[in-house]
Amino acid sequence: MIDAPTYRRLLEESWIRPLTQAEQAEMRSFLKSHVEFREDWLAELALNRALEQLSPAPVASNFTSRVLQQVEREALISHRPKLVWPFRSGHFWPRLAFGAVLVTSGFLGFHEAREIRRGQMAQSLAVVSQVRQVPSPEILLNYDAIHALSREPGPDEQLLSVLK
Repeated sequence: MIDAPTYRRLLEESWIRPLTQAEQAEMRSFLKSHVEFREDWLAELALNRALEQLSPAPVASNFTSRVLQQVEREALISHRPKLVWPFRSGHFWPRLAFGAVLVTSGFLGFHEAREIRRGQMAQSLAVVSQVRQVPSPEILLNYDAIHALSREPGPDEQLLSVLK
């Protein structure tokens, strides 16, 4: 039994040249055992016959020289060492500038926050230094009583009801 790779090989051979008698017999025996390839093979044969009837395409008179020049150009390009230099690409400088702006703004923000914190600390120290005497901790022993005295009394409900 002939397998599908053989079919593929014979198919590709038919694209290049007509099959020999032995190859045609091999293809017929393959198609008898594999009917699913028969339609594809008939389409390929029809296409090959149609392509054989076409007249050859006209070629420019300088076609060969143009092809050889292109081959030489590609050979020169492929043998030239490629420099990988980040400064040559157009994308490097904007990225560098953006990174510099980010780093600078971060540094300035950190510096400004530190200066503000120092100013607040200096102001707090100035206020504390102006206090002549700190109250003694004993004042906190009766804090709840003092706090209750400092509250304003609520509205007099009896008086409000009489006024209504």
